Amino acid sequence: MANMIDQLLSKISLQPNTTHETLSAPAEFSRLDLLIDRIIPRGGAAPELIHVALEEYLARVASLYRKLVGSRYRLERWREVLSEHESRFAEVEKRGTTDSSGDDVGSLLPNANASFTISLQDARLESEFEALLSSMRSTLDHLARLVASYSLGKVGVHRYAKLRNMFGSGDRISTLVSDALDGWAGQLISRRDEITHYVAPVLASTHRKVTGSQSSDSAVLAGVSRVSLRRSVPVWHCVLPAIGGSQQASASFSSDDGVTEKHAISDASGRLIIECVGPLPESPPVVASGELVENLYRAFESHLADILIELRDRWEH
Repeated sequence: MANMIDQLLSKISLQPNTTHETLSAPAEFSRLDLLIDRIIPRGGAAPELIHVALEEYLARVASLYRKLVGSRYRLERWREVLSEHESRFAEVEKRGTTDSSGDDVGSLLPNANASFTISLQDARLESEFEALLSSMRSTLDHLARLVASYSLGKVGVHRYAKLRNMFGSGDRISTLVSDALDGWAGQLISRRDEITHYVAPVLASTHRKVTGSQSSDSAVLAGVSRVSLRRSVPVWHCVLPAIGGSQQASASFSSDDGVTEKHAISDASGRLIIECVGPLPESPPVVASGELVENLYRAFESHLADILIELRDRWEH
């Protein structure tokens, strides 16, 4: 019976066995796809350095790959929504900086200081940002489950941070993980934990222009806090979900005591929600989220490749 099964399998084989060393990549395969293929044992048995059953090991490889595909999908969705947001902001920005006749608002008060700020907050973009970071974070944990297969006595590890000390100091994988946790991976995990446990991300495009003696013109597309926050963003820099919307008004006036500021947020009917007398709390410094995400994802895929190469190299020793 066993011989009959072997004969049947040989007949339905799509191609001869191909060694990893001579494998060439079709255009649709990425470098990571090929590296994952290199750690799939052939011949029906696993190398001795793998300390789980072959069936379990292959399941972990498959899980990592599915998570990677999911992260790729989330990256593409992020890019699509980011592009739509930037196009929409350009339209809002154009309408907001000109009056009904098409004149630039800065030219309406040529001899006075004037300022305006146009901001567009996008919940879809915030959702995609959260989904992408969560998907990447989950992929790292599935990478840990795969790597744990190579560590006797630690095959149950499923948290990426545990890889830092899994093989001891000086080990190549431990060094790669330690460097990542001290850099891009630490930032990724911190931001993901912030989003999950503390505060929803605030992503907004903002254009601020000041005319007069202190003229300036600055814009940030899809800005996000420069560092992860474990506190709420001040309400003055958010959009309140009041039915019909909300509106914010600010005024400053001079008196014998100096200049006084007053700020208020009201609902669509003009009813006061909150007011502040004095300067508003500063909004956190921001960076362009598009560049941040691309840098994180580039480091993420490069790190996966380095770990997979190291795993395969251990087969040879």
